[in-house]
Amino acid sequence: GVFLGVESGDAEMLRKMNKNAKPERYKWGMQGLHERGIATYTSLICGFPGETEETIKNTIAFVEETAPTFYTIQLYYHNRHTPIHAQADEIGLKGGGYNWHHNTMSWREAADWSIYMYKTIQNSIPIPSFEFSMWGIAYLVAQGFTVEQIKQFGRIAQEAFIPSLDDIAIDCTDQERRLVELFKDVSFGDVLEF
Repeated sequence: GVFLGVESGDAEMLRKMNKNAKPERYKWGMQGLHERGIATYTSLICGFPGETEETIKNTIAFVEETAPTFYTIQLYYHNRHTPIHAQADEIGLKGGGYNWHHNTMSWREAADWSIYMYKTIQNSIPIPSFEFSMWGIAYLVAQGFTVEQIKQFGRIAQEAFIPSLDDIAIDCTDQERRLVELFKDVSFGDVLEF
């Protein structure tokens, strides 16, 4: 698999991030990877200075079109030692870390947009970056799990994850049954303990 720090599917946001990449080149590269059976893990940032409803919707459209195998969304974290901080006055950037606002968005709005993105994106499997990341996927494959099993796990987990974003309690009995069925022939050994 390949980790892709795409960050945004919007050309203007990529320019603001000082990335030399263009959405069209990402699309071309991801298509080639998928044609060769290589899994893709796309990282996105929500709330970078200049982010708007339009740029977020462009990123959603990009993910829906390119259909990375897995994706994650990270809330923008403002480090005062990064190049964008030199433009703080110009872009109205105040605060730091995860507590910031700028001319086009606040951290609270970005958090809400992140949830919107998770609820809207259908053609890719969300994998949170801290609890279960690309590195976890690589480890599980090395232990004998297939990428297809991990994808099925992600799809089943997504059914419980998305409603939890609205703090809705759901009965996960069916998901639990399907997960047990999915992994019934797997010898977990030292990999996992239930």
